[in-house]
Amino acid sequence: MMICKKEQQIERISVNGQPIEKVKTYTYLGTNVNENWDHSLEIKSRIEKAGSSFQKMAKLFKCHDLLVPIKIRLL
Repeated sequence: MMICKKEQQIERISVNGQPIEKVKTYTYLGTNVNENWDHSLEIKSRIEKAGSSFQKMAKLFKCHDLLVPIKIRLL
């Protein structure tokens, strides 16, 4: 994959005779990278993932049998 910030003609890059395609976005080590280096989509994605994880634990946090210090440690 190749990503470029400038709109200019780029030489084709190949590895072992296979051309590398140009893409607008890709995921690298769990982080979304795009050609504009805009981080707003990455931030939105992380907020959604955090909200989803917190929602999965909501039942646990509402449990009255667990002490507050234990709930805090689970965060």
